[in-house]
Amino acid sequence: VVGGVVMAILLVVGTAGYSGLRSAGIGPLGSLLARDVFETNETLILSDFEDRTPDGTLGETVTALLRIDLSQSPSVHIMTRNELAPALQRMQLDPKAPVTHDVAMELAEREGIKAVVSGEVLPLGPGAVVSAHLEAVSTGELLVALRETARTNDAVPDAVDRLSAQMRERIGDPLRRIQGDPPLGEVTTGSIEALRKYVQAEWALDMGDVVTAEALVKEAIALDSTFSMAYRKLGVILSNEARGEEEAKEAFT
Repeated sequence: VVGGVVMAILLVVGTAGYSGLRSAGIGPLGSLLARDVFETNETLILSDFEDRTPDGTLGETVTALLRIDLSQSPSVHIMTRNELAPALQRMQLDPKAPVTHDVAMELAEREGIKAVVSGEVLPLGPGAVVSAHLEAVSTGELLVALRETARTNDAVPDAVDRLSAQMRERIGDPLRRIQGDPPLGEVTTGSIEALRKYVQAEWALDMGDVVTAEALVKEAIALDSTFSMAYRKLGVILSNEARGEEEAKEAFT
């Protein structure tokens, strides 16, 4: 019945009116922003994705990729590890320790955050299934539940692209803004090993560990000499540290 109602609405208003109906919060087309579940620039916590694959490192890769994409959203703010560090210390936890689902939920409750993004990576043949949930802290209600499949591990970034786009749409990001963002697959690499080094470098930078980040980025470049975003990241690191000016120029070039 719902599908018939949506089809009838689209026949009346046309596909151009779809995003308007979604933003207005009409029926099943309503976003969390339109339904007043979230306010503009709502702060969220992203927990580390649970990795149930034999690979063992896809969880941290998916977490980092999703953080990068959600950070581009004009509708929400994902707390960084540096922002979470004081609260983790008050919980008597190591600020560098993994932020599991349970830890993220407690952090959110302590800090007055409405919702937590969490998920898991499950094995599926030579690939994986990536699932993500947006969960209300006060009630435990699942506000958004999504799943995407990657036929191989190398296809995981594309699966995260699709999943994050759906997540942002359900939150309430303008469709034009989502469609205008470059896919993560185009700003990363065809090498899953190089990608892992890159996202580990992002995590190290988030923790303020510039030395480790630089080393990881260089490892990513060694694994894939055509990894342009890794060269760019290296250039940014060297420039921000006000050292290695020539090396920074070479990396940018």
